[in-house]
Amino acid sequence: MTKASEAELTVWQRSFAAGTSSGLSAILCNPLEVVKTRMQTDLAHSGKSTGVRHLHRPAISGSTFGTLGKIARAEGVYALWRGTEASLLITVPLIALYLPLYDNLLQSLQGAGAGVYSPLLAGSGARAFACMVVAPLELLKTRLQGRPQDPKGRGKSAETSTKAYKRHVAGTIGDIRGDMQGGPFSALRSLWRGVGATLAKDVPFAALFWMLLEPMRHVLEPDGYLPLNRLWSPTAQHGTGRLSSLETATVNAVAGSVAGGLAAGITTPFDVIKTHLQTTKNLGRSHTMLTSASRIVQRRGLSGLFLGVKPRAMRVALSYSILMSSYEVFKSAYARQENVPTEFVSAPTPAPQDSAPAGAPSIYRSR
Repeated sequence: MTKASEAELTVWQRSFAAGTSSGLSAILCNPLEVVKTRMQTDLAHSGKSTGVRHLHRPAISGSTFGTLGKIARAEGVYALWRGTEASLLITVPLIALYLPLYDNLLQSLQGAGAGVYSPLLAGSGARAFACMVVAPLELLKTRLQGRPQDPKGRGKSAETSTKAYKRHVAGTIGDIRGDMQGGPFSALRSLWRGVGATLAKDVPFAALFWMLLEPMRHVLEPDGYLPLNRLWSPTAQHGTGRLSSLETATVNAVAGSVAGGLAAGITTPFDVIKTHLQTTKNLGRSHTMLTSASRIVQRRGLSGLFLGVKPRAMRVALSYSILMSSYEVFKSAYARQENVPTEFVSAPTPAPQDSAPAGAPSIYRSR
């Protein structure tokens, strides 16, 4: 969604808007991320005797909210926000890179005449670059959330709980250091362990998400086919091309939620494989994504590739609802501070030269 005024926003303004929005989303959605990761790491530890610390692992329910309750009872409510610090360390720089880069790539691709493929190419390219940058932090986050915390600190004083969590973090970092064996190249490569699966998960997700999101936003805008502003204002004018802050938030919340949930559900197998690669110890160099997929199917059948699909879809739907609505509202607020008009336009491109259907989003008109 590009506004004439937003096209003039600086990279720093876009990055701040994206980073702030992603931080809010990460904090609110972390419990569902913990549940999803625990369901998937339970597969990696099933049938193994991996040490005393796994005796504290609560039984995993097939239900999202059942698992949520079991983790809270066994390890304390704070366990549901385990890895939040790592999530913030990952999410804030990731999204601060990702969304502004997407905006810029989208405008460039539309200007080059990519048309309907602009969101797909911009989304996948921006996501791939951002994922490569934050891959080591993603590994730390997954390990923190998948490693059960010693329950000794549960229900104790804040000081005791803090010490227990510090031991938990230190143990996780120790596990990662233990994997950094061999020469400098091998040690460095271990920090990008699972990055192939991450890219295989995130790049298709980004392509699907933006291909779904962009047309949905155009349909729900005041000049679209199903304008949401009519829900709270039946007399609202059609085709004004202007959105209030409430309309901006609502359009992006609905579109982000639906697009995010659908894309997350479809790409869940890649997420399961990525988690398996990052949380299973002593994997040889020959252990590939296909090897992990084969092991998962052998243990759990094809349904094993969709472990955690419900909490993943729920988390992503909620996360992108918050993320996209707050990001666009922040951008609009920045634009208003500049005292410039806020009419919606597509990226600067030549006028349509064909007979596209009336009311069709501009990104679907050929250049």
